Amino acid sequence: MIRETQKSDLEEVFNLIHASFS
Repeated sequence: MIRETQKSDLEEVFNLIHASFS
């Protein structure tokens, strides 16, 4: 469960960075 949550958090951060760069 922790691993899944961490992955989700990481994906969200990555998406945010990507959107910021776009």
